[in-house]
Amino acid sequence: MANNFPIKPEHFRAYAEKAVNGYIKRFSKLFSPDDREDIISEVVMRMWRARDSFSTDKGAFSTWVGTIARNAVFSFAKSKKDREDISNDFEDGEILDNCEYSWYRSDEFAADRELLSEEFQEGLFGKLRSERDQRFLAWQIEGLEAKEMAKREGVSLENVYLILFHMRERLRRAA
Repeated sequence: MANNFPIKPEHFRAYAEKAVNGYIKRFSKLFSPDDREDIISEVVMRMWRARDSFSTDKGAFSTWVGTIARNAVFSFAKSKKDREDISNDFEDGEILDNCEYSWYRSDEFAADRELLSEEFQEGLFGKLRSERDQRFLAWQIEGLEAKEMAKREGVSLENVYLILFHMRERLRRAA
């Protein structure tokens, strides 16, 4: 930890909580208690990751924590707002035919969901001629991170991003 860092790790949460609570008041109806805890945890994580960047020459510690908290709260609010139309609860568990949820989330309730997913994936793989592209697509479907793909393929991380970009372009053109 940087020598000029003014607090110990065990005090991160208290500072993060105070800063988050200051910003969260603006969004009192938007965030649940669980959301609040998630944001505080995010701020603690960001503080930890950026601890070496803190400098008293750039400003006060409270300003530094406040900026991190503000950014986390605003990011979380934007993310929540962007998901709002597809993440609200259904009234009595019922989905109306003309409801926008029927469009966004219809696959969650389909009896043949797995079959449709397999057919879709087969179609994607069929559009890729290169074994390398097929390998990378399979890894993306598995949820592998780019770092792991680079390690498995024996290429640089930048090369992985380039491979994925070109693979997506080939799929887009084939669609």
